[in-house]
Amino acid sequence: TIYASRSAFCALRHDKAVFCWGDKTTGGGGAAGLTNVKEIFTSSSTFIALKEDSSIIAWGREPAPTQLKDVKTIKSMQCAFCALKNDNTVVMWGVFPSSKPFPAISDNLLTNSKALFTNSAACAILKNDGTVLSFGDPDSGGFPSGAISPTISNVKTIYSTSSAFCAVQNDASVPGCWGSRNTGGFLPVGGVSDVVDMIGTNDKFIARHSDGTVTMWGTNKQEVWRPSNFTNTQFISITVGK
Repeated sequence: TIYASRSAFCALRHDKAVFCWGDKTTGGGGAAGLTNVKEIFTSSSTFIALKEDSSIIAWGREPAPTQLKDVKTIKSMQCAFCALKNDNTVVMWGVFPSSKPFPAISDNLLTNSKALFTNSAACAILKNDGTVLSFGDPDSGGFPSGAISPTISNVKTIYSTSSAFCAVQNDASVPGCWGSRNTGGFLPVGGVSDVVDMIGTNDKFIARHSDGTVTMWGTNKQEVWRPSNFTNTQFISITVGK
């Protein structure tokens, strides 16, 4: 598998060794002699290897916290990372796109975590009790305390665009969206329910319903757009082209 930063590449080989090339300042000169790698994660200028022993190694522009171990998985942002550990705690580091450091967060807010979701500059944490905290750049849906207003609960999963999030509850409804309104960070008038599948593009959310229809919102448009030519079409899945 090959991974990319802004101007470098790293290949994870079948023998779990890593070979990198490209701009050294964005990770192209690192990872020499690195072995036993399970997975690699990237930002615009940094690579992080998750090793078989659950430790991590970082190279490029954003160094990882020292002695970070027991890592289950990592999610990347444009210039930052958040890691979910095996004890269900979360560690975050890096900078905002504006080069401001990622804010210090009280450790007691980062426990009992189930899953992580990221956009370009914020990390949303789904807790074991179905509530959500969101940290990072305020323009991308981050809050200093992590608390989303109004509070949402019974969340099953979260989707993201480049700078917004939307949550889907266990009853398949969308209780709220947050972040930049220009990229879908608002709940459409009338709400969104009966969601079977959902996906985020750069600036829009698209939800598929059980009757095969789709609902799309974003780019700061209040209204829900339902394409007229989709009326008699049954959709099996939604895919975003790149």
